[in-house]
Amino acid sequence: MNEYVDRLQAKLSAEKLGPVEVREGILESYVVTNQKARGAGLSEIAIDAEDAEVLERVSKMMRDLLTERGGKFDAPTLSELRSVRHTMDLMLRFSEFPPEITEPHDMICEILLERASDARVIEGVVQPQLLDEPVEPIAEPFAVPPVDAPPVPESMPATAPSSFPSLPSSPPPPQSRPHRSPLPKVPLPLLFPQSSRRTC
Repeated sequence: MNEYVDRLQAKLSAEKLGPVEVREGILESYVVTNQKARGAGLSEIAIDAEDAEVLERVSKMMRDLLTERGGKFDAPTLSELRSVRHTMDLMLRFSEFPPEITEPHDMICEILLERASDARVIEGVVQPQLLDEPVEPIAEPFAVPPVDAPPVPESMPATAPSSFPSLPSSPPPPQSRPHRSPLPKVPLPLLFPQSSRRTC
């Protein structure tokens, strides 16, 4: 078990990780979590096998899930790893484990995914990446030619006729409304009395 803990510790200490390293770290976390469950006496839920066999089983489970979803085990994306990891938790009945066993696993997986959220591996070199898939550049907007205003006919008067009503210089003062006393604050127990609450 120490071998898998050491591998996880090295990955968690790294500043950047590639998707393949994240995949390996998630699988190693399953091995360590399974050993914790066995040590806690949860043999009915945990996989009753040695570490190497547990790693082989969870690796096959992840490979099958990625293939079903159109992904690749050798080149997974971060979104695929995140989705597959949650599905594997359900298949391995992690919801039946106590929080002290599942919470470290959840934290480890999220840290691993966070380490690779802005990086990917290309030919063995970690490259910056913001998204799993490339985004096509947005085309530049085309220029709109100016539109000339139509000429004003000579017969149209330049100013409004004198009979047109002029706007008031300032709006009239608002009419005063009768004073209303503020509504009294009613305590919540009075709004929802105990007798009217439904019990499930």
